[in-house]
Amino acid sequence: MDFFKNVHYVNTLNADNIMKEKRKLHKLLQCLITESKILYWWHKDAAIKQFTQQWCDNYQNDPKAMIDSLLNWHKRIIKLDRLIIKDQDDQKSLITDSSQIKDACNHHFQNVAGSSYSHKENSFEWSLWVNKYQLKDDINSDIYQSLMDP
Repeated sequence: MDFFKNVHYVNTLNADNIMKEKRKLHKLLQCLITESKILYWWHKDAAIKQFTQQWCDNYQNDPKAMIDSLLNWHKRIIKLDRLIIKDQDDQKSLITDSSQIKDACNHHFQNVAGSSYSHKENSFEWSLWVNKYQLKDDINSDIYQSLMDP
């Protein structure tokens, strides 16, 4: 770009100088395009080197971050700082206490499908299958003892 520090442009255009000035502007444009391409490639090369170094550092120090980066996974978080809930009297109330918000969210997601968590031993379905998981009397429990012997 030092070439263009010494280039002078005319103040008024006429039929005699218009082509010469057009060539100067065209050459300036070509130089600017070339410089922008060079700067783009320098930036791209620096970014590639930076991310490659980051992957190498993560490979050694933080494998989870490396895998997340390679798979393009991003942790998405919803931050709740206030929540409107209905109490037993169907009255809406606003809560801002973080422990109350956490309890209300847990309660909601445990009951959103119309059911609540219960142990499998208490369910009707488990009572239908429980006998399938009992030990069988006709199978000798010692038959696999010698498999790992040298």
